Amino acid sequence: MSWRKRSAKASTSPSLSSAGGGRAGAGAESYSSFCADANVRANRAICLVRTSLSTVANEDSDMKNKSWFDFFAKSGARYTGRPITFISAVGIIVLWAVTGPIFHFSDTWQLIINTGTTIITFLMVFLIQNTQNRDSAAIQIKLDELLRATKGAHTVLLDLEELDEKHLIELKQCYGAIAKKSRAALKKGKDDTGNPFVHLEAA
Repeated sequence: MSWRKRSAKASTSPSLSSAGGGRAGAGAESYSSFCADANVRANRAICLVRTSLSTVANEDSDMKNKSWFDFFAKSGARYTGRPITFISAVGIIVLWAVTGPIFHFSDTWQLIINTGTTIITFLMVFLIQNTQNRDSAAIQIKLDELLRATKGAHTVLLDLEELDEKHLIELKQCYGAIAKKSRAALKKGKDDTGNPFVHLEAA
């Protein structure tokens, strides 16, 4: 009886092992295909970045290759921020004030300065906003490149500016806790340098 049980177990073990081997082989195959797909996606992303970088490197710095609005906004923001522009604006206001008695401080005299300053301020809002948007985007790309190239950095922070206020507050509190521990370590005479562990979860 015991021999039959042993023989039955012996006869069923190859089928179990083959089934287990089949599942293991299927798992290995699916894992290999997953890794292959991940490598393909990573290679495509790298090729896209290299293509963009090569395009930037080969782009002519001549202003003719840029849009007229970018050229106008960049030039306007650059020239309006110079001291000579401020001095000219002050001179215009002084000249307007001096001509007041000549025009008997009429409504037309006041309307000229009011209309001129309103139009200039209205247009400068769009020029400054365009310049700030371009500079902000360039800074974000540079910071993303630093995160990507730094070993051990959390690449989940690459699109941090796209998160809502709730998640930004949570991340701020996380790094604020690290700063608090570092200040406490300095008070005890310890060093505050190093790479403390930060646990980040997907939103």
